[in-house]
Amino acid sequence: MGALGTPAQQTSISRMLAVGNWRRLCKLLLGAALVLAAISPCCAQTSFEVRNDRKQKWPEAEARKIYLLASQAVEREFRLSKPLKPRFTLVLGSEKDQMDVNTNELRLVKWNKRFFTEGVVLFAFEQMLPSELKNKLTHRVLSEAEATVSLEEGLVPRACYPAPNAPQ
Repeated sequence: MGALGTPAQQTSISRMLAVGNWRRLCKLLLGAALVLAAISPCCAQTSFEVRNDRKQKWPEAEARKIYLLASQAVEREFRLSKPLKPRFTLVLGSEKDQMDVNTNELRLVKWNKRFFTEGVVLFAFEQMLPSELKNKLTHRVLSEAEATVSLEEGLVPRACYPAPNAPQ
């Protein structure tokens, strides 16, 4: 299939152009554009929601762009094979700027581009590993920590050795 569809579809489009059916072609293109416009929000949905009880103005398009770019940067940095879509709620009008990984909320007093970007990156880190894998890694590290002995723990007290240059 070519860039413009099957050969039969290409011929149909060519006939429309040749015959001068501009109106019909425009309706066809308009219909296709409407279908794409209806579908694209579903496909381009982000994974952050917004709670803005105080109705603050904020640059939604800029936030969505930052969200996408920050997510892609983490994907590239860690060479992830699946798209990363950190889930959280942006809360505008909060008492202070903070990130809460327990409630998955990024709370901002007012829109702050830098803090929002950091929040997206940190939520991406937090959600990159499934909980099951985090628990497995934690268990493994704790097991290794209990099984190994540090130099300080393994040293015999110095009093057992004669001091250098000491008379014997």
